[in-house]
Amino acid sequence: MKTISTPSPLMRLMLTEREAFGVPAGYRRLRVRSGRAWVTLAGQDLTLERGQVVQLNSRAGRAVVSTLGRLPVVVELLGPAERRTGKPSPGPEAAG
Repeated sequence: MKTISTPSPLMRLMLTEREAFGVPAGYRRLRVRSGRAWVTLAGQDLTLERGQVVQLNSRAGRAVVSTLGRLPVVVELLGPAERRTGKPSPGPEAAG
């Protein structure tokens, strides 16, 4: 069974005091790498600290992230969660 994952962030950004960022559609998770973030998602306000992750739901509308406090925040936007396809991994001959 082949496992597909996105271990690295698709986007990493740093926001400073009074900056906000509207997360584009297609991202599935937001992870705080450093600092504290204020995230508004589906009319709900969340505060996240380093290491915390929130699931993004495109049906709930666009998420907005900003700093919480005076220190910058670094966030990563990640793609779809790991899923199994049920297909074996292609061999090296399939790469050509």
